[in-house]
Amino acid sequence: MDSEWFEDEDQLYNLEQSTQFHEDYGVLFSFESEPDCEIGLENNGNPTTVVFETTIGRIWAKAKGQFGGNRVIDVSSRKRQRGRKRLDFNHTILAAIPIEKRTTIRGLAEALHLSHTTVYRLLRNGILRAHTNSIKPSLQHHHKIKKVQFIMDSVIPGTVNELPKFSAMYNMVHIDEKWFYMSDKTQRFYLFSWKDDPYRATQSKNFMEMVMVMAGTSGPHICNDGEIFWDGKVGVFPFTEQVAAKKNSKNRVAGTVETKALQSVTKAVIRSMLIDKMLPAIRSKWPLGACKEIWIQQDNSRPHISPNDTDFLQATTLDGFNIRLITSQPKAQTSIFWIWVFSEPFNQFSIRNFQEV
Repeated sequence: MDSEWFEDEDQLYNLEQSTQFHEDYGVLFSFESEPDCEIGLENNGNPTTVVFETTIGRIWAKAKGQFGGNRVIDVSSRKRQRGRKRLDFNHTILAAIPIEKRTTIRGLAEALHLSHTTVYRLLRNGILRAHTNSIKPSLQHHHKIKKVQFIMDSVIPGTVNELPKFSAMYNMVHIDEKWFYMSDKTQRFYLFSWKDDPYRATQSKNFMEMVMVMAGTSGPHICNDGEIFWDGKVGVFPFTEQVAAKKNSKNRVAGTVETKALQSVTKAVIRSMLIDKMLPAIRSKWPLGACKEIWIQQDNSRPHISPNDTDFLQATTLDGFNIRLITSQPKAQTSIFWIWVFSEPFNQFSIRNFQEV
């Protein structure tokens, strides 16, 4: 019992003599010199508070000692907070520190003229919080307009009986390029216990050779029963060339044809990759019966060819296909992918609800 409040002596006397007092406090407290059970548990196992008779007597004597006058009798505990005093932190000091000086705990502690352990306690107590910030592209007004136009191009117009909805984009192929190291500095292998460790060497570990690849993927094609009859993977094609060795070495003789990674990927190389490898792969892997009007989406990289490139357009109408090239809006190269990800759930809602979201 932490505290009880009584307004006068008569009320205290009546409370002492009442049956309710003995019923309530006789159940909640054990008036034995030593409890028969573990502190905090009654004999029946129910959680309760075990208080000794001396504690009740001390609270009772404290209440009786405050009789007199029309004042409130206070029997609350006089225990105060122990341990180290709380730091009186001034929030205005932190607000005056530039955000560039708040990147580390020690840097912030030096700016606040505090120890780093004090700053850590402020973090632990929730007064301060750590935040990892990512820089965002600067979007201008015309960029936002192009984003909306690009998204609205993926909307199927409504009819008399149907509301407008997003296209499922089953006829959309996404392509992109990425650089990869030919080999990692350290790599894990699983070998037989009696085999020797593989030997790998390079002329410089700080300037390792890299290769660029172009990847193409589409949305998986799913039947009405939920079975996937095409996973949407078109292929991954490296930018390499076949070169004959000019000199003899310990590894090969002169004239041996070797595969070398192209270190300069230009617009002509991109055009050749699309016409010679990407388009044949799409035509060979495209499901039978699927729509042959296909869109290839690329980002705004400078080596990419124009959608109206003459050589590319001549190769897009073979075998009954009509393949066209589009470019995503600036500063949002992956937005078309997220439209495809969310296209199925949003097909259940009208465009009016989507705009509200």
